Amino acid sequence: MIKKAIKNHRGISFSVEDMVNTSGSFDLIFCATNTFQHLLDDKIALKTLINIKSSFKPKGKFILDIQNPNEIKLKRNLDLPYKYKDFIYEGKREEAYINGNYDRESSIYFFNINYLKDGANFKKKSVAMKMFRHKEMLQLISNSGFQIEKCYGCYSKSRYTSKSDKQIFILS
Repeated sequence: MIKKAIKNHRGISFSVEDMVNTSGSFDLIFCATNTFQHLLDDKIALKTLINIKSSFKPKGKFILDIQNPNEIKLKRNLDLPYKYKDFIYEGKREEAYINGNYDRESSIYFFNINYLKDGANFKKKSVAMKMFRHKEMLQLISNSGFQIEKCYGCYSKSRYTSKSDKQIFILS
């Protein structure tokens, strides 16, 4: 994505930053594909938003892309893996399966992704993600000094609803 943007739009510069301790001054900050949900503590999440806000040039924007918690998925049985996705890698068909456990008290979803090639497990990835409810995100956003310009429910820019897969915020 970055290489394509540089090729098509001369004069754009990019910086990959630690979102908790962003430094510099930016016109646009984009926190993509649920990255923010790896901040497992509410205080750190708020600190991060405040820090990002302070890293803006005048009229800067922040795009925040996170999952919308899905109760059906969060209630799945830890012992019953479900198919996450199929894909082709280096000409071979691969599959990924997830099994996990949701801790309601902390709102953290702990899960494993098992990757299979030709039916055999070749890689396992353990992940923990905070499931931010929409009301909680609205409060964090407000407390950090951001203003919500738009909120979408998916990449096609449809309006956010409680049934949406995503919470995509355009903040200033």
